[in-house]
Order: sequence, then C-alpha cells, then structure tokens
Amino acid sequence: MAFNLMKNFQVATTASSWPASRKRRTIYALETIQSLRYRWINRAGVLVHPDGYPTLDVGSSPGVANCFKQIDEQLRAVA
Repeated sequence: MAFNLMKNFQVATTASSWPASRKRRTIYALETIQSLRYRWINRAGVLVHPDGYPTLDVGSSPGVANCFKQIDEQLRAVA
C-alpha cells in the first residue's frame, strides 16, 4: 500500500514521463521510496509555530524551497 501511495504521489507531482508509443503506455521516471524519504521527510528541519499551527522550517536553501513549492503547487492543481 505504501508503494502504491508513493507511486501515485510521484505521478501526480514530480515524476517526469516518457511519451507513449504504439506498443507501450507512458512510462514515468519514478524514484525509490528511500530516496524520496531522504529528500522530503528526513531533511533537517525545525517545527515552528508562526501563526499558531506547526510549520516545517528547512532553512533558507533556494533548492529546497523550490522543491517544496513545486510539490505544493502541483498538489493544489490536482485537488
């Protein structure tokens, strides 16, 4: 179940796709659960409470901020 959840989450947000051909469907470039866990969950961060609810602060790295912003925008587009 966790595998299917991560696979569907990647397809909806970050996975790049190779075009379909006459003999096969579209193939998505998916990452392993371990690499996603490292990139999204195990990142060093601090929970802060700026507006009364917990928010993950991962520092001021532009690359990290862009990654999370991209995922947030794509999830809003899907929902």
